Amino acid sequence: MGTSVFRATLVGVGATLAFGATAASAAVVTTSFTINSATIADLYSATFDGPLVPCGGSPTPECAFFSGNTPAGRAISVTNLGTGDGVLNVDWDNATGEIVQVNSMLINLPSISLVIAGATTVTVTRGGGPMANDPFIESGTGTLGRDLDGAGGGLALGQGTADADEGSGIGDVSIFRHDDAPNLDAPDFAVFNEIVDGCSGALCGLIGILSLDGVRYQLGGTVNALGGDALVLKAQSGNNSIYTVNLGTSAVPVPAAAWLMVPAIGALAARARRRKA
Repeated sequence: MGTSVFRATLVGVGATLAFGATAASAAVVTTSFTINSATIADLYSATFDGPLVPCGGSPTPECAFFSGNTPAGRAISVTNLGTGDGVLNVDWDNATGEIVQVNSMLINLPSISLVIAGATTVTVTRGGGPMANDPFIESGTGTLGRDLDGAGGGLALGQGTADADEGSGIGDVSIFRHDDAPNLDAPDFAVFNEIVDGCSGALCGLIGILSLDGVRYQLGGTVNALGGDALVLKAQSGNNSIYTVNLGTSAVPVPAAAWLMVPAIGALAARARRRKA
């Protein structure tokens, strides 16, 4: 663990332990979480499933954010062949658990099998593409981008920007929303024609035009210093396709030596309070 992440984790742990003693410890802290499970739960394709259903007169915040509801039924069925992993670094309110900024997010998806219109089968094998972590989803300052063919189409490592909670997500503790349109990198999705390892059926010729690069996304759920939280990522592409990924998280382990420092931190805080008194 890097020094900055180590210090941030200590701050988060210390603040959480002290919260029971005084409300003054409530603050926005930065923490890295391990994503220990990641599976695609739903894939709506604007190409194969038809247009989004209009929200109507009194749209929910989610419908307004995505400019419509997904219709019933799916032309693409997804089978997760295992489970993924990754890392998530966020700024969050340690009193409410609300995520207020996604600094970096990297989700390594498992191998997947897609069946399109019941006739075309697409296979994506984890690590089978040009990048070791294909297929992947990423956003924030850790965005890798890709320029594998030398065409200058991708971002260089570290050129992404942190994603702030914005729009209708502000004030909703359990929902983080970020709209980065018209940019196609929040979140960035592995390029289909680079990661597909096998295809059989009449629709294989369409692989080259498929894209799930996001223009906006939301994270449902809250976090805490100990991890163990379930989050739901819902992202929308430039052509309105929407995919949903279920995430399980845990806190990045703090080295044993750090836990030895926690009582000392508490003692110093108590001593400072006695001096003020």
